[in-house]
Amino acid sequence: MASNTPTLGELALKARLIRGSELDEALRYQRQAYTEGDFRRLGELLVGYGRLSRQSVRRLLQRQGITIVECMLCRTRYNALHFRGHGECLRCGRRLLPSKSDAPLTVEDSISGGGEQADRFLAEIRQRNPRLGRYEVRGEVGRGGMGVIYKAYEPRLRRMVALKFMHTHEDIDSEDLERFRREARAVANLKHPNIVQALAIEESQGLLYMAMDFVPGVAMDNLTNQGALSANEIVGVVAKIAHGLHYAHGQGIIHRDVKPANIVIQRNLEPFLVDFGVAKQLRDNTTMSLTSEGEVLGSLAYMAPEYVSKGRRALDKRCDVYGLGVVLYETLTQGLLPYGDPDDEDMIMRLVKEPPTPLEQALPRVPAGLAQIVNRAIAKDPARRHESALAVAEDLEAYLKTGKGVHEEPPAEDVFARTSEDFEPLAGLQARAFGEGSGDSRAWVVAALVLLLLDLLLALGWAFNTRRARFELEGLRRQAGQAELRAARLLLRAGDLEAAGRAYDEAVQLLPDRPEPLEERADLRERRRQAGADEDRARAATLRQGN
Repeated sequence: MASNTPTLGELALKARLIRGSELDEALRYQRQAYTEGDFRRLGELLVGYGRLSRQSVRRLLQRQGITIVECMLCRTRYNALHFRGHGECLRCGRRLLPSKSDAPLTVEDSISGGGEQADRFLAEIRQRNPRLGRYEVRGEVGRGGMGVIYKAYEPRLRRMVALKFMHTHEDIDSEDLERFRREARAVANLKHPNIVQALAIEESQGLLYMAMDFVPGVAMDNLTNQGALSANEIVGVVAKIAHGLHYAHGQGIIHRDVKPANIVIQRNLEPFLVDFGVAKQLRDNTTMSLTSEGEVLGSLAYMAPEYVSKGRRALDKRCDVYGLGVVLYETLTQGLLPYGDPDDEDMIMRLVKEPPTPLEQALPRVPAGLAQIVNRAIAKDPARRHESALAVAEDLEAYLKTGKGVHEEPPAEDVFARTSEDFEPLAGLQARAFGEGSGDSRAWVVAALVLLLLDLLLALGWAFNTRRARFELEGLRRQAGQAELRAARLLLRAGDLEAAGRAYDEAVQLLPDRPEPLEERADLRERRRQAGADEDRARAATLRQGN
């Protein structure tokens, strides 16, 4: 059965959905894309080129006995052979359902549900999958700004691995490449049961990639958004991640991007911390030149306030402690954040100027002991936070046993509770200004001038801080604009003109003083207009032939 099954390209030609020249062009691009770490399947490429619709590709796959199915929980997609409504996700064990007709065609792997013949067909499909050295690439796991992660099989050791690729397109600069290498070096030296393990780092023919343990689990944000974890399970997961962070800190590495999406949880609730792409090696001075003094890296909603306002000079392990606190806050409340929606333009001002919303205010029924631990971890003043990730882990583990933590919280500093001795320098200045009760009228003038000077200094300080916060907000907007511009170029190269147009629109809004987004968006619009005109001419020609 397997040997007589035509390929998707052959079926498309037979159905006259594409011409032979178009298929040859797509296959050439596919082979070239392999050298750049892009292992998309032929159906995805034909859709990206605009040669076929998603529905057409799905019909061709069905003629091969293949249905694209999707996990109802973690949304992982598979090519399922002879699917009859039965099957479980390889990651989380939940039920598989046929994916929607407009869903992406990317799949992580192929699975069989049709007996021995289907298993033989499955083996043939996998033999036709692209190979990279000793790895057989099965499918895409995730895609981000710096590259793509694929699931792959290493036949010699009979194990699954995750391959993280760094694209080498011209719009990826040397700093991005160095950050990728730095992540590989950082993870390669970390050996902890709750940190994903790097296996190999390779660079050949301009393609840089890292092989890591493949973790068959689900991102924490997927689980908690659907209420699949209880509060105590969340606490237990974060406690283990805190142990892993404490170990990384001991190796001189700060993660800088601790968030639910970077925590993968297996079926037995064993969590793994992933994605050290913006990690900071404290003892490696060569990394200091990779970013400007004021640049901050990571996800804004999980960045410590002092890191946002002061940049790298405020970066230490308590920034990761803050991230742990936000992870607890968000997952316990199923989506709320201490400073509100990060897409709100005022969020960064609240982050710098205001205290976080206490957990008990966002989640009124939260146990007092847990609220105290979380509120301490997200304290605006780093001196009031847990002194280490280990202290967070110990507090959470103690909470699971006794309902409260074991580390006492430092008392809050209250300027209104200070005694007169705390203001002794100012009191002495007032005494001298008032002449120690001498009744000298000049003393009143001096006192008024002193108070006026203090008001002026306070006003100048407030204005300076506001200006600095606005400057830093502008810097973050520029970074976001650059990211949108890069995404637009990559989407344009992939042939997804509609998505590229949306990305260019965002880049224009975020980079109003840069000409490139406007010029490139104009070129794209002209390209889309020309494509539409070509389609109209082709349709008209078809109608004439029909008449």
